[in-house]
Amino acid sequence: MQNINPSTKISRSESYLDTQLDDESIVMQIESGNIYGMGNTAKTIWDMIVTPALFSGVVEKLMKEYKVDKETCETEASRFFHEMEKSGLVRISVRS
Repeated sequence: MQNINPSTKISRSESYLDTQLDDESIVMQIESGNIYGMGNTAKTIWDMIVTPALFSGVVEKLMKEYKVDKETCETEASRFFHEMEKSGLVRISVRS
C-alpha cells in the first residue's frame, strides 16, 4: 500500500461504469463485475475525481463541506482511496 501525500494524484480507473440512482452513485468495476453503491461522502468523493485530482484538493473540499479536522479527513480519505484502489476503481499516483 502506497503512502498518500498531499501531492498524490487520484484518478478514476478506466474500467468502470457508473450511473446515478436517487442520491447514490452505482459503480460497476468492469473486470470483476463487482457493484458498489456510493452514498453521502463516498458519492461526494467519487464526484470530485471525475477528472484527476490532487489528494490535498480533495481533503480541502471535504474539510469545508463536512466541517472535519484535517487529520481525521486525511486519514479517512486515504483509507477510502486505498479501498477503492484495491477494488480497481481508482489509481493512486504518488509524487515525491
